[in-house]
Amino acid sequence: MTRRESDKDAAISKAVKENFLKDKAVDLTDVNVKTTDGSVDLSGTVPTLEAREHAIKLAWRVAGVQAVVNHLEVKK
Repeated sequence: MTRRESDKDAAISKAVKENFLKDKAVDLTDVNVKTTDGSVDLSGTVPTLEAREHAIKLAWRVAGVQAVVNHLEVKK
């Protein structure tokens, strides 16, 4: 059974996704964001290693983030 995100966690996920969409430096549209107790889990694919690092930096900018767990794959 998967736990539903709390309102606070859902707000963090939404803010991270908004950061990804606003940022035009790299394409982060294929990144999935799920937050559990302030720990942001990033999954999906990114175009480059730089994009992967960039996604982590953007996630950390959101208030309330306690940790960022990176499961991002770089497209071959």
